[in-house]
Amino acid sequence: MTSEDVKKAIEASEKLEKELLSLNKKDQWTLTKPTIQNFKITALDDLLTQGITVEPGLIFGSKEWLSPDVYLNHLKKCVKVFKRLDSKFETELSEANLMLLTRIEKEILNLERYGKSVEEFEKENLKSDTIPQRFDVMDQLLLDIKEKHPSMTSGEIWYELGRELNRINRKYDKDNILNKYRPDRDNPKKTIIWKDSFNSEKETPMTIRTLRNRLTPIIKYIKNKIH
Repeated sequence: MTSEDVKKAIEASEKLEKELLSLNKKDQWTLTKPTIQNFKITALDDLLTQGITVEPGLIFGSKEWLSPDVYLNHLKKCVKVFKRLDSKFETELSEANLMLLTRIEKEILNLERYGKSVEEFEKENLKSDTIPQRFDVMDQLLLDIKEKHPSMTSGEIWYELGRELNRINRKYDKDNILNKYRPDRDNPKKTIIWKDSFNSEKETPMTIRTLRNRLTPIIKYIKNKIH
């Protein structure tokens, strides 16, 4: 990417951000525009297809004016756009956008389980001994492994999860949330599918990249707990 391309991408991002933030009390991702064969794409599609990092405020900002139910539906729509684009172009999302997708999915999980956003839940439990409750069941599984094996790298934990999938009597995964591998064209073990024990019908994919993103707050929690 040349400096001119970078400049254009930044200008496009800034322009789109201004347009979206100018919308008063509306769900910004309901904007559509016609393209080839009358297929319509959202503003979020535009950002992701251009590889532009999506600002979290453009996703979570609408919490200020949407009702809880509509806000939750808005987040679910955003997740569908992320996953549709990721699948359609057969490429992985950028690291920043992948981290944002993880954040959105956690926000949805918190809203459905506790009726509160991640931020609200963490504030209430900041000084509590039950801080791990703010983690979902996958986070808690990774926390258990990391506490028992502090020196394990993300790659080693990923390998251990693969071994856990094949164990009849699981060593760490007592709730049996690990379900199966979802292969892709180049790697039969690229994605692990897991199921939340609170919602056994929902299948959630996790790659080693999303595992690394999940480990960041877990490692931070362990360090704070020690000190």
